[in-house]
Amino acid sequence: MARTAMLRFDASPAVGGGHMARCLALADALESRGFSCVYRVNAEAVGWLDEPRRARTGVAEGQDAAACAPSPRDAGVRFDAAVVDRYGLCDGFEQSLRPFSSRIVAIDDLADRLMNVDIVVNSAPGAQPHLYDNRVPDAALRLTGPDYALLRAEFRDNKSLKLESVDAIPGKPSLLVSLGATDPADATSAVLAAVLAGTNVGTVTVVLARGAAHASKVRAAVQASQGRARLLENVADMPTLCASHDLAIGAPATSALERACLGLPQILIETAVNQHAVAAGFAAAGAANCIGRLEQLTTAVIINAIRDLAQSADLRRRLARAGRDLVDGRGADRVAALIAAEPTDKAGRRLSARRLRRDDAALMLAWQRHPATRRFARNPAIPTPQEHRAWLDRRLDADVAVSEVVARDGTPVAIVRADPIPDGHEVSLVVAPETRGQGIGAAALQYLDSLMAGRPLTAVVHPDNAASLATFRSAGYGASLSRLLRIETPADTRT
Repeated sequence: MARTAMLRFDASPAVGGGHMARCLALADALESRGFSCVYRVNAEAVGWLDEPRRARTGVAEGQDAAACAPSPRDAGVRFDAAVVDRYGLCDGFEQSLRPFSSRIVAIDDLADRLMNVDIVVNSAPGAQPHLYDNRVPDAALRLTGPDYALLRAEFRDNKSLKLESVDAIPGKPSLLVSLGATDPADATSAVLAAVLAGTNVGTVTVVLARGAAHASKVRAAVQASQGRARLLENVADMPTLCASHDLAIGAPATSALERACLGLPQILIETAVNQHAVAAGFAAAGAANCIGRLEQLTTAVIINAIRDLAQSADLRRRLARAGRDLVDGRGADRVAALIAAEPTDKAGRRLSARRLRRDDAALMLAWQRHPATRRFARNPAIPTPQEHRAWLDRRLDADVAVSEVVARDGTPVAIVRADPIPDGHEVSLVVAPETRGQGIGAAALQYLDSLMAGRPLTAVVHPDNAASLATFRSAGYGASLSRLLRIETPADTRT
Protein backbone atom coordinates (compact mmCIF):
# COMPACT_ATOMS: atom_id res chain seq x y z
CA MET A 1 0.00 0.00 0.00
CA ALA A 2 1.30 3.47 -0.92
CA ARG A 3 2.22 5.74 1.91
CA THR A 4 -0.03 8.77 2.28
CA ALA A 5 0.75 12.42 3.01
CA MET A 6 -1.77 15.13 3.91
CA LEU A 7 -0.90 18.72 3.01
CA ARG A 8 -2.71 21.62 4.74
CA PHE A 9 -2.39 25.09 3.16
CA ASP A 10 -4.43 28.11 2.18
CA ALA A 11 -4.57 30.08 -1.07
CA SER A 12 -6.67 33.06 -2.16
CA PRO A 13 -6.28 36.46 -3.82
CA ALA A 14 -5.62 37.94 -0.36
CA VAL A 15 -3.28 35.19 0.90
CA GLY A 16 -1.55 34.61 -2.43
CA GLY A 17 -0.43 31.37 -4.01
CA GLY A 18 3.00 30.91 -2.47
CA HIS A 19 1.96 28.41 0.21
CA MET A 20 0.15 26.35 -2.40
CA ALA A 21 3.06 26.45 -4.84
CA ARG A 22 5.60 25.12 -2.41
CA CYS A 23 3.23 22.48 -1.00
CA LEU A 24 2.44 21.20 -4.48
CA ALA A 25 6.16 21.06 -5.30
CA LEU A 26 6.69 18.95 -2.19
CA ALA A 27 3.66 16.80 -3.05
CA ASP A 28 5.12 16.08 -6.50
CA ALA A 29 8.43 15.07 -4.91
CA LEU A 30 6.69 12.83 -2.37
CA GLU A 31 4.61 11.17 -5.06
CA SER A 32 7.75 10.39 -7.07
CA ARG A 33 8.88 8.48 -3.97
CA GLY A 34 5.76 6.38 -3.70
CA PHE A 35 3.46 8.58 -1.61
CA SER A 36 -0.16 9.28 -2.34
CA CYS A 37 -1.01 12.89 -1.44
CA VAL A 38 -4.29 14.37 -0.23
CA TYR A 39 -5.06 18.01 0.45
CA ARG A 40 -6.85 20.03 3.12
CA VAL A 41 -7.30 23.65 2.05
CA ASN A 42 -9.52 26.66 2.60
CA ALA A 43 -12.66 26.87 0.47
CA GLU A 44 -11.23 29.49 -1.89
CA ALA A 45 -8.21 27.32 -2.69
CA VAL A 46 -10.24 24.34 -3.94
CA GLY A 47 -10.80 25.98 -7.32
CA TRP A 48 -7.10 26.75 -7.66
CA LEU A 49 -6.18 23.07 -7.79
CA ASP A 50 -6.21 20.96 -10.94
CA GLU A 51 -8.95 18.37 -11.31
CA PRO A 52 -6.90 15.29 -10.27
CA ARG A 53 -5.88 17.01 -7.04
CA ARG A 54 -9.35 18.43 -6.44
CA ALA A 55 -10.67 14.88 -6.29
CA ARG A 56 -8.36 14.29 -3.31
CA THR A 57 -9.14 17.54 -1.51
CA GLY A 58 -11.20 18.40 1.55
CA VAL A 59 -12.00 21.81 3.03
CA ALA A 60 -10.39 22.71 6.35
CA GLU A 61 -10.70 26.25 7.68
CA GLY A 62 -8.62 27.87 10.40
CA GLN A 63 -7.80 25.77 13.44
CA ASP A 64 -10.12 22.90 12.54
CA ALA A 65 -7.72 19.97 12.83
CA ALA A 66 -10.59 17.47 12.81
CA ALA A 67 -11.28 18.43 9.18
CA CYS A 68 -7.75 17.30 8.33
CA ALA A 69 -8.36 13.70 9.44
CA PRO A 70 -8.37 10.86 6.89
CA SER A 71 -11.66 10.50 5.07
CA PRO A 72 -13.14 7.26 3.68
CA ARG A 73 -11.83 8.11 0.21
CA ASP A 74 -8.24 8.55 1.48
CA ALA A 75 -5.94 5.55 1.21
CA GLY A 76 -5.44 4.01 4.66
CA VAL A 77 -6.65 5.18 8.03
CA ARG A 78 -3.51 7.02 9.07
CA PHE A 79 -1.22 9.48 7.31
CA ASP A 80 2.48 8.74 7.10
CA ALA A 81 3.11 12.50 7.08
CA ALA A 82 1.07 15.64 7.68
CA VAL A 83 2.50 18.80 6.12
CA VAL A 84 1.24 22.13 7.47
CA ASP A 85 1.95 25.42 5.70
CA ARG A 86 -0.25 28.03 7.31
CA TYR A 87 0.53 31.01 9.52
CA GLY A 88 -1.39 31.49 12.74
CA LEU A 89 -1.57 27.87 13.83
CA CYS A 90 -0.36 26.94 17.30
CA ASP A 91 1.38 23.80 18.54
CA GLY A 92 -2.00 22.60 19.81
CA PHE A 93 -3.16 22.27 16.21
CA GLU A 94 -0.14 20.15 15.32
CA GLN A 95 -0.57 18.05 18.45
CA SER A 96 -4.15 17.32 17.40
CA LEU A 97 -2.85 15.86 14.13
CA ARG A 98 -0.75 13.20 15.86
CA PRO A 99 -3.57 10.64 16.40
CA PHE A 100 -3.82 10.21 12.64
CA SER A 101 -0.32 11.09 11.37
CA SER A 102 3.01 9.39 11.99
CA ARG A 103 4.99 12.60 11.71
CA ILE A 104 4.28 16.31 11.37
CA VAL A 105 6.11 18.65 9.01
CA ALA A 106 5.80 22.44 9.25
CA ILE A 107 6.73 24.72 6.36
CA ASP A 108 7.51 28.08 7.92
CA ASP A 109 8.99 31.52 7.29
CA LEU A 110 8.57 33.34 10.57
CA ALA A 111 9.99 31.26 13.48
CA ASP A 112 7.61 33.16 15.76
CA ARG A 113 5.63 30.43 17.52
CA LEU A 114 5.75 27.03 19.21
CA MET A 115 5.48 24.11 16.78
CA ASN A 116 4.94 20.54 17.92
CA VAL A 117 6.52 19.00 14.81
CA ASP A 118 9.06 16.42 13.74
CA ILE A 119 10.49 18.49 10.87
CA VAL A 120 10.44 22.23 10.27
CA VAL A 121 11.36 23.64 6.85
CA ASN A 122 12.35 27.29 6.43
CA SER A 123 13.99 27.85 3.04
CA ALA A 124 14.64 31.57 3.39
CA PRO A 125 18.19 32.67 2.59
CA GLY A 126 19.93 33.33 5.87
CA ALA A 127 17.56 31.18 7.95
CA GLN A 128 19.47 29.25 10.62
CA PRO A 129 18.55 26.31 12.89
CA HIS A 130 18.94 28.43 16.05
CA LEU A 131 15.82 30.39 15.05
CA TYR A 132 13.83 27.40 16.30
CA ASP A 133 15.51 27.07 19.69
CA ASN A 134 12.72 26.53 22.23
CA ARG A 135 10.15 26.58 19.42
CA VAL A 136 10.30 22.96 18.21
CA PRO A 137 11.09 19.74 20.08
CA ASP A 138 14.79 19.07 20.57
CA ALA A 139 14.63 15.97 18.37
CA ALA A 140 12.98 17.80 15.46
CA LEU A 141 14.95 18.22 12.24
CA ARG A 142 15.51 21.89 11.43
CA LEU A 143 15.88 22.22 7.65
CA THR A 144 16.82 25.84 7.14
CA GLY A 145 18.10 27.78 4.14
CA PRO A 146 17.65 27.53 0.35
CA ASP A 147 18.96 23.94 0.22
CA TYR A 148 15.35 23.15 1.12
CA ALA A 149 13.62 25.57 -1.26
CA LEU A 150 10.46 23.81 -2.40
CA LEU A 151 10.56 24.43 -6.14
CA ARG A 152 8.91 22.46 -8.91
CA ALA A 153 11.09 19.91 -10.68
CA GLU A 154 11.24 21.97 -13.90
CA PHE A 155 13.48 24.52 -12.18
CA ARG A 156 15.90 21.77 -11.15
CA ASP A 157 15.83 20.32 -14.65
CA ASN A 158 16.29 23.60 -16.56
CA LYS A 159 19.14 25.27 -14.71
CA SER A 160 21.21 25.47 -17.90
CA LEU A 161 18.64 27.54 -19.84
CA LYS A 162 19.95 30.95 -18.77
CA LEU A 163 23.72 30.40 -18.57
CA GLU A 164 24.75 31.45 -22.06
CA SER A 165 22.78 34.72 -22.15
CA VAL A 166 23.96 36.43 -18.95
CA ASP A 167 27.04 38.17 -20.36
CA ALA A 168 25.76 40.06 -23.38
CA ILE A 169 22.59 42.12 -23.75
CA PRO A 170 21.96 43.19 -27.34
CA GLY A 171 20.21 46.54 -27.23
CA LYS A 172 17.91 47.39 -24.35
CA PRO A 173 17.35 44.62 -21.78
CA SER A 174 14.13 42.67 -21.62
CA LEU A 175 12.66 42.85 -18.12
CA LEU A 176 10.47 40.39 -16.24
CA VAL A 177 8.26 41.92 -13.53
CA SER A 178 6.91 39.34 -11.06
CA LEU A 179 5.82 40.62 -7.65
CA GLY A 180 3.68 37.69 -6.54
CA ALA A 181 1.04 35.60 -8.25
CA THR A 182 -1.88 37.51 -6.74
CA ASP A 183 -0.02 40.61 -5.51
CA PRO A 184 -2.71 41.72 -3.01
CA ALA A 185 -0.86 44.98 -2.28
CA ASP A 186 -0.75 45.90 -6.01
CA ALA A 187 3.00 46.42 -5.97
CA THR A 188 2.96 45.51 -9.67
CA SER A 189 1.21 48.73 -10.70
CA ALA A 190 3.68 50.91 -8.81
CA VAL A 191 6.74 49.11 -10.15
CA LEU A 192 5.40 49.01 -13.70
CA ALA A 193 4.75 52.76 -13.62
CA ALA A 194 8.30 53.38 -12.45
CA VAL A 195 9.80 51.08 -15.06
CA LEU A 196 7.83 52.65 -17.90
CA ALA A 197 8.85 56.13 -16.74
CA GLY A 198 12.38 55.32 -17.85
CA THR A 199 13.75 54.59 -21.31
CA ASN A 200 16.45 52.06 -20.45
CA VAL A 201 14.49 48.82 -20.93
CA GLY A 202 13.09 47.03 -23.94
CA THR A 203 10.21 44.61 -23.64
CA VAL A 204 8.61 44.49 -20.19
CA THR A 205 6.73 41.30 -19.30
CA VAL A 206 4.40 41.37 -16.29
CA VAL A 207 3.36 38.08 -14.69
CA LEU A 208 0.23 37.60 -12.55
CA ALA A 209 -2.16 34.81 -11.72
CA ARG A 210 -5.53 34.98 -13.41
CA GLY A 211 -7.94 36.51 -10.94
CA ALA A 212 -5.28 38.52 -9.09
CA ALA A 213 -6.88 41.24 -7.01
CA HIS A 214 -5.62 44.16 -9.13
CA ALA A 215 -5.29 42.44 -12.50
CA SER A 216 -7.70 44.86 -14.23
CA LYS A 217 -5.62 47.87 -13.13
CA VAL A 218 -2.41 46.24 -14.33
CA ARG A 219 -4.09 45.26 -17.59
CA ALA A 220 -5.11 48.88 -18.18
CA ALA A 221 -1.55 50.09 -17.54
CA VAL A 222 -0.19 47.53 -19.98
CA GLN A 223 -2.68 48.56 -22.65
CA ALA A 224 -1.65 52.20 -22.15
CA SER A 225 2.04 51.38 -22.55
CA GLN A 226 1.81 51.47 -26.37
CA GLY A 227 3.40 48.08 -26.78
CA ARG A 228 6.24 48.53 -24.30
CA ALA A 229 4.72 46.04 -21.83
CA ARG A 230 2.71 42.85 -21.98
CA LEU A 231 0.78 40.92 -19.32
CA LEU A 232 0.94 37.13 -19.02
CA GLU A 233 -1.49 35.38 -16.70
CA ASN A 234 -1.20 31.84 -15.31
CA VAL A 235 2.16 31.14 -16.95
CA ALA A 236 2.68 27.39 -17.23
CA ASP A 237 6.39 27.37 -18.13
CA MET A 238 8.21 29.86 -15.90
CA PRO A 239 11.75 28.46 -16.52
CA THR A 240 11.51 29.16 -20.26
CA LEU A 241 9.97 32.58 -19.63
CA CYS A 242 12.77 33.48 -17.20
CA ALA A 243 15.41 32.28 -19.66
CA SER A 244 13.97 34.55 -22.37
CA HIS A 245 14.56 37.70 -20.28
CA ASP A 246 17.73 39.56 -19.40
CA LEU A 247 16.73 40.93 -15.99
CA ALA A 248 13.95 40.59 -13.44
CA ILE A 249 12.30 42.68 -10.76
CA GLY A 250 10.43 40.79 -8.08
CA ALA A 251 9.64 40.38 -4.42
CA PRO A 252 11.81 38.31 -2.05
CA ALA A 253 9.54 35.26 -1.99
CA THR A 254 9.36 31.81 -3.59
CA SER A 255 9.59 33.24 -7.11
CA ALA A 256 12.90 34.89 -6.16
CA LEU A 257 14.28 31.47 -5.26
CA GLU A 258 13.09 30.18 -8.66
CA ARG A 259 14.88 32.98 -10.51
CA ALA A 260 18.03 32.48 -8.45
CA CYS A 261 18.03 28.77 -9.30
CA LEU A 262 17.96 29.60 -13.01
CA GLY A 263 20.64 32.30 -12.72
CA LEU A 264 18.42 35.21 -13.81
CA PRO A 265 19.96 38.48 -12.49
CA GLN A 266 17.32 40.13 -10.36
CA ILE A 267 16.39 43.24 -8.42
CA LEU A 268 14.33 42.59 -5.29
CA ILE A 269 11.81 45.01 -3.80
CA GLU A 270 10.19 44.29 -0.43
CA THR A 271 6.42 44.51 -0.68
CA ALA A 272 5.58 43.18 2.82
CA VAL A 273 7.13 43.48 6.27
CA ASN A 274 7.84 39.76 6.56
CA GLN A 275 10.05 39.85 3.44
CA HIS A 276 12.85 41.85 5.03
CA ALA A 277 14.78 38.89 6.43
CA VAL A 278 14.56 37.08 3.09
CA ALA A 279 15.86 40.15 1.24
CA ALA A 280 18.70 40.44 3.76
CA GLY A 281 19.60 36.80 3.10
CA PHE A 282 19.71 37.36 -0.66
CA ALA A 283 21.84 40.47 -0.18
CA ALA A 284 24.26 38.70 2.16
CA ALA A 285 24.68 35.91 -0.41
CA GLY A 286 25.25 38.43 -3.20
CA ALA A 287 22.44 36.76 -5.13
CA ALA A 288 20.26 39.81 -5.86
CA ASN A 289 20.32 43.60 -5.84
CA CYS A 290 17.97 44.35 -2.94
CA ILE A 291 16.90 47.98 -3.10
CA GLY A 292 14.50 48.23 -0.14
CA ARG A 293 10.84 48.68 0.70
CA LEU A 294 8.53 49.69 -2.14
CA GLU A 295 6.98 52.64 -0.32
CA GLN A 296 10.44 54.07 0.33
CA LEU A 297 11.62 53.89 -3.28
CA THR A 298 11.53 56.64 -5.87
CA THR A 299 11.11 56.10 -9.58
CA ALA A 300 14.72 57.19 -10.05
CA VAL A 301 16.02 54.51 -7.68
CA ILE A 302 14.22 51.77 -9.62
CA ILE A 303 15.33 53.10 -13.01
CA ASN A 304 18.95 53.43 -11.84
CA ALA A 305 18.97 49.89 -10.46
CA ILE A 306 17.86 48.57 -13.85
CA ARG A 307 20.44 50.71 -15.66
CA ASP A 308 23.29 49.57 -13.41
CA LEU A 309 22.42 45.91 -13.89
CA ALA A 310 21.93 46.31 -17.64
CA GLN A 311 25.28 48.04 -18.11
CA SER A 312 27.45 45.72 -16.00
CA ALA A 313 28.06 42.21 -17.35
CA ASP A 314 30.30 41.59 -14.34
CA LEU A 315 27.46 42.39 -11.92
CA ARG A 316 25.06 40.17 -13.84
CA ARG A 317 27.55 37.29 -13.80
CA ARG A 318 28.13 37.67 -10.06
CA LEU A 319 24.40 37.73 -9.28
CA ALA A 320 23.72 34.78 -11.58
CA ARG A 321 26.49 32.61 -10.14
CA ALA A 322 25.63 33.52 -6.55
CA GLY A 323 21.97 32.73 -7.22
CA ARG A 324 22.77 29.31 -8.65
CA ASP A 325 25.13 28.63 -5.74
CA LEU A 326 22.36 29.62 -3.34
CA VAL A 327 19.54 27.51 -4.85
CA ASP A 328 20.25 24.20 -6.57
CA GLY A 329 16.62 23.31 -7.30
CA ARG A 330 16.72 20.01 -5.39
CA GLY A 331 15.10 21.31 -2.21
CA ALA A 332 11.78 19.53 -2.70
CA ASP A 333 13.61 16.28 -3.49
CA ARG A 334 15.77 16.73 -0.39
CA VAL A 335 12.85 17.33 1.97
CA ALA A 336 10.80 14.51 0.43
CA ALA A 337 13.76 12.13 0.66
CA LEU A 338 14.24 12.92 4.35
CA ILE A 339 10.52 12.40 5.01
CA ALA A 340 10.48 9.13 3.06
CA ALA A 341 13.78 7.63 4.26
CA GLU A 342 13.89 8.93 7.85
CA PRO A 343 17.66 8.23 8.07
CA THR A 344 18.99 7.55 11.57
CA ASP A 345 22.24 6.25 13.03
CA LYS A 346 22.46 3.06 15.08
CA ALA A 347 21.47 4.98 18.21
CA GLY A 348 18.28 6.21 16.53
CA ARG A 349 19.42 9.83 16.17
CA ARG A 350 17.93 11.56 13.15
CA LEU A 351 20.18 12.64 10.31
CA SER A 352 19.63 15.54 7.94
CA ALA A 353 21.23 16.31 4.59
CA ARG A 354 22.12 19.34 2.52
CA ARG A 355 23.98 20.08 -0.69
CA LEU A 356 27.78 20.04 -0.84
CA ARG A 357 29.07 23.62 -0.85
CA ARG A 358 32.29 25.34 -1.82
CA ASP A 359 33.07 26.06 1.82
CA ASP A 360 33.05 22.30 2.52
CA ALA A 361 36.37 21.98 0.64
CA ALA A 362 38.60 21.84 3.73
CA LEU A 363 36.40 19.33 5.54
CA MET A 364 36.11 17.10 2.50
CA LEU A 365 39.87 17.21 1.90
CA ALA A 366 40.59 16.29 5.53
CA TRP A 367 38.35 13.23 5.24
CA GLN A 368 39.86 12.29 1.90
CA ARG A 369 43.38 12.55 3.32
CA HIS A 370 42.69 10.28 6.29
CA PRO A 371 44.73 7.03 6.07
CA ALA A 372 41.62 4.85 6.38
CA THR A 373 40.12 6.63 3.36
CA ARG A 374 43.27 6.62 1.21
CA ARG A 375 43.87 2.93 1.88
CA PHE A 376 41.12 1.89 -0.50
CA ALA A 377 41.06 4.92 -2.80
CA ARG A 378 41.45 4.21 -6.51
CA ASN A 379 44.00 6.99 -6.75
CA PRO A 380 46.34 6.66 -3.75
CA ALA A 381 47.91 10.08 -4.37
CA ILE A 382 46.74 12.66 -1.85
CA PRO A 383 45.40 15.74 -3.66
CA THR A 384 46.83 19.13 -2.82
CA PRO A 385 44.44 21.78 -1.47
CA GLN A 386 44.67 23.58 -4.82
CA GLU A 387 43.87 20.42 -6.80
CA HIS A 388 40.99 19.61 -4.50
CA ARG A 389 39.55 23.12 -4.68
CA ALA A 390 39.75 23.13 -8.48
CA TRP A 391 38.04 19.72 -8.63
CA LEU A 392 35.25 20.86 -6.30
CA ASP A 393 34.69 24.10 -8.24
CA ARG A 394 34.41 22.18 -11.52
CA ARG A 395 31.99 19.76 -9.93
CA LEU A 396 29.70 22.40 -8.49
CA ASP A 397 29.83 24.59 -11.60
CA ALA A 398 28.87 21.68 -13.85
CA ASP A 399 25.87 20.82 -11.65
CA VAL A 400 25.45 17.41 -13.28
CA ALA A 401 26.24 15.29 -10.23
CA VAL A 402 24.51 14.89 -6.89
CA SER A 403 26.70 15.76 -3.90
CA GLU A 404 25.18 15.67 -0.42
CA VAL A 405 26.51 16.32 3.07
CA VAL A 406 24.79 14.18 5.72
CA ALA A 407 24.72 15.74 9.18
CA ARG A 408 23.82 14.78 12.75
CA ASP A 409 22.78 17.60 15.08
CA GLY A 410 24.09 20.01 12.45
CA THR A 411 27.58 18.45 12.32
CA PRO A 412 28.65 16.85 9.00
CA VAL A 413 29.22 13.11 9.38
CA ALA A 414 29.31 11.86 5.77
CA ILE A 415 29.46 12.94 2.14
CA VAL A 416 27.61 10.83 -0.42
CA ARG A 417 27.80 11.43 -4.15
CA ALA A 418 26.16 10.14 -7.31
CA ASP A 419 28.12 10.76 -10.53
CA PRO A 420 26.54 10.22 -13.97
CA ILE A 421 27.71 7.13 -15.86
CA PRO A 422 26.24 5.66 -19.08
CA ASP A 423 23.83 3.34 -17.28
CA GLY A 424 22.86 5.52 -14.31
CA HIS A 425 24.96 6.97 -11.49
CA GLU A 426 28.01 5.73 -9.62
CA VAL A 427 27.89 6.17 -5.85
CA SER A 428 30.74 7.37 -3.66
CA LEU A 429 30.60 7.48 0.12
CA VAL A 430 32.98 8.99 2.66
CA VAL A 431 32.15 8.81 6.37
CA ALA A 432 33.80 11.06 8.95
CA PRO A 433 36.60 8.94 10.45
CA GLU A 434 35.47 9.62 14.02
CA THR A 435 31.93 8.38 13.33
CA ARG A 436 32.65 5.08 11.59
CA GLY A 437 30.85 2.07 12.95
CA GLN A 438 27.83 4.14 14.04
CA GLY A 439 25.55 3.30 11.13
CA ILE A 440 26.20 6.61 9.37
CA GLY A 441 27.20 5.06 6.04
CA ALA A 442 24.13 2.85 5.78
CA ALA A 443 21.85 5.78 6.67
CA ALA A 444 23.56 8.03 4.09
CA LEU A 445 22.97 5.39 1.40
CA GLN A 446 19.36 5.02 2.51
CA TYR A 447 18.92 8.78 2.10
CA LEU A 448 20.65 8.83 -1.31
CA ASP A 449 18.45 5.99 -2.49
CA SER A 450 15.38 8.06 -1.65
CA LEU A 451 16.87 11.25 -3.09
CA MET A 452 17.56 9.56 -6.43
CA ALA A 453 13.97 8.24 -6.55
CA GLY A 454 14.64 4.90 -8.17
CA ARG A 455 17.35 5.92 -10.64
CA PRO A 456 19.88 3.12 -11.26
CA LEU A 457 22.88 3.32 -8.91
CA THR A 458 26.17 1.44 -9.01
CA ALA A 459 28.74 1.08 -6.24
CA VAL A 460 32.34 0.13 -7.11
CA VAL A 461 34.15 -1.18 -4.01
CA HIS A 462 37.71 -2.36 -3.40
CA PRO A 463 37.72 -6.16 -2.85
CA ASP A 464 39.56 -5.81 0.48
CA ASN A 465 37.27 -3.11 1.87
CA ALA A 466 35.12 -5.45 3.96
CA ALA A 467 33.39 -2.65 5.89
CA SER A 468 32.34 -0.82 2.72
CA LEU A 469 31.16 -4.03 1.08
CA ALA A 470 29.02 -4.81 4.12
CA THR A 471 27.58 -1.29 4.18
CA PHE A 472 26.57 -1.31 0.52
CA ARG A 473 25.15 -4.83 0.74
CA SER A 474 23.08 -3.85 3.78
CA ALA A 475 21.66 -1.00 1.69
CA GLY A 476 20.53 -3.44 -1.00
CA TYR A 477 23.40 -3.08 -3.47
CA GLY A 478 24.02 -6.27 -5.38
CA ALA A 479 20.46 -7.49 -4.86
CA SER A 480 18.78 -5.89 -7.91
CA LEU A 481 19.53 -4.52 -11.36
CA SER A 482 18.88 -0.97 -10.12
CA ARG A 483 21.36 -1.23 -7.25
CA LEU A 484 24.52 -2.81 -8.64
CA LEU A 485 27.61 -3.72 -6.63
CA ARG A 486 30.80 -4.06 -8.63
CA ILE A 487 34.13 -5.19 -7.23
CA GLU A 488 36.90 -2.79 -8.19
CA THR A 489 39.51 -3.96 -10.70
CA PRO A 490 42.92 -2.47 -11.61
CA ALA A 491 41.33 -0.95 -14.73
CA ASP A 492 39.02 1.26 -12.67
CA THR A 493 40.02 4.91 -12.42
CA ARG A 494 38.49 7.80 -10.57
CA THR A 495 38.33 11.31 -11.87
